[in-house]
Amino acid sequence: MTVPLRQGVYRHYENGKHYLVDSVPATGKRSHKDTQTVIYFALQADPGEDIKFSCTLDEFIDSVQHKGQEVKRFTYVGSTIPLSTST
Repeated sequence: MTVPLRQGVYRHYENGKHYLVDSVPATGKRSHKDTQTVIYFALQADPGEDIKFSCTLDEFIDSVQHKGQEVKRFTYVGSTIPLSTST
């Protein structure tokens, strides 16, 4: 499955902001040939925390249960990286 994603800033359901860099075909022995990998990085992090991430496209566009409601894991908020990363 290939779903077009816009490059830009996404808000994680727990409130962190991330920048989606790209969505590429997954590679590796355990990857399915129709799987996409989403590459993104955190726009804010504490010292020592990882800032680069990847996940499957299905995980990125999936919904999750949060505070009793079903919400999108990531929501597109814009194409420009904000100068201030406060929420």
